[in-house]
Amino acid sequence: MVTERGIEVNLEKVRAILQMTSPKYVREVEKLAEMWRIFVDGATSKKETSAGVVLISPSGNKIKIFVRLDFRSSNNEVEYEHVLIGIKVARERGATWFMIYSDSQLVTQQMKGSHEVREERLMKYLRAIQDLSERFTDLSNEQIPKKEKRILKSIP
Repeated sequence: MVTERGIEVNLEKVRAILQMTSPKYVREVEKLAEMWRIFVDGATSKKETSAGVVLISPSGNKIKIFVRLDFRSSNNEVEYEHVLIGIKVARERGATWFMIYSDSQLVTQQMKGSHEVREERLMKYLRAIQDLSERFTDLSNEQIPKKEKRILKSIP
């Protein structure tokens, strides 16, 4: 503590900090930081467009959401739809900080600002995500390789 007389040390607090164990796993850090994880996966075919979103809370609770979109869309539009769904559900659950995992390189790069958005339809999605992200402490995203997207299938 800093006072007019200089710095005063509370030895009990210093000992408590020194005796704390550091987190060993990413999940422990996420729990301390109250970070939500959002995994998105979508598919389009000639017959239908579907979306899968899995939210994992800091305490490990899992929320699975499956959506069938009733309009024709590209794979990237479907991926953006998932991201929006995930953000909205996380917000309803009180999340203020989360990481979005997607297998779409284009969408993750556009969200990071490292790839230009050329299609107006995709720009509308990106603007909507940016508007929502202003209400959160932090919103980050990361691309996961397609072969590792089994997270959506493996979570009961």
